[in-house]
Amino acid sequence: MKKEKDNLMTSIVLCTYNGVKYLKEQLDSILEQTILPDEMIICDDGSVDVTLEIIEEFKKEVKFKVDIYHNEKTLGSTKNFEKAIKLCNGDIIVLCDQDDIWFPKKIEEIKKTFIEFPNAGYIFSNGLIFDEQLPYLNINLWDRFLFTEKQKIKFNKSSLKQLEILLTHNIVTGATMAINNKIIDLVLPIPEDWIHDDWISLFSSAIGYKGIPINKNLIKYRIHKKQLCGIGDYNANRLINSIKKAVNSNSASYNKRAEQLFKIIRHLESKNLLEQEVKKILEDGIEHLKTRQCIHKHSRLKRHCFIFKEILKGHYHKYANGWKSIAKDCFMNWNK
Repeated sequence: MKKEKDNLMTSIVLCTYNGVKYLKEQLDSILEQTILPDEMIICDDGSVDVTLEIIEEFKKEVKFKVDIYHNEKTLGSTKNFEKAIKLCNGDIIVLCDQDDIWFPKKIEEIKKTFIEFPNAGYIFSNGLIFDEQLPYLNINLWDRFLFTEKQKIKFNKSSLKQLEILLTHNIVTGATMAINNKIIDLVLPIPEDWIHDDWISLFSSAIGYKGIPINKNLIKYRIHKKQLCGIGDYNANRLINSIKKAVNSNSASYNKRAEQLFKIIRHLESKNLLEQEVKKILEDGIEHLKTRQCIHKHSRLKRHCFIFKEILKGHYHKYANGWKSIAKDCFMNWNK
């Protein structure tokens, strides 16, 4: 294996929890990288299977530094990743899930991209989606997240455009993500009610550190029933059920997202990083969420008046999923 001759130190962050079923395959794929990391930080969140034994064996096999931490108290996925990220020394911090498989050039592609874009806040790639036994499901992550060619063009224009897209839906999968160490002190801590990749990507774009997409499949993203967090089981019946659940959900989800965005604003203010343009985007996004939270309490006629006003403001296309969200609000009857 060759080692990159630039001066960028690379850290891998791996968070584990009862990962015995798939962990070995992930670790093997790290060993097969064309460029090996400088260090690997592994934070285990209280596994009761043989996960720790697998990790210890892996540590004996490798020539790079591996530090293993075992949490006495379970932190949960978000706080465990936060802990692991804080422990890194690398210029580039590559996040790693315990149940995926990396293609051999993953680290090489990430380093190459950071060399080209040294001020990027984070980098993320596409990935092929597989099920538990690894049959390919004929879909990739960006297809699943509806990260269209039109959105990719908009995303690459500016950090403000990125912020608008990320407010509609998260397109950055933590399993494909690498973070510039320059932003770590700015984005941390991560609130417990956020998923780490959602918070880091949105916050980074909010402070002007653009995300750079790599238009390549760099991992095999495995979906299975015991995922701690992820995109869900891509199965026809489960997909239909998830759509039904979304359509019939109540307004609590809008209220939760609005509260999350308030936390972004407060965090930005606490670090003196809140620019007026960013504040306006976030506040408009919150206003749209609050409006959608309340419209279903009204009669259909009044509801449609609120919807029409939001259409005129352009909020459905800026802060939701456009005509899909409009149709949802027009025809859904949550509380009646």
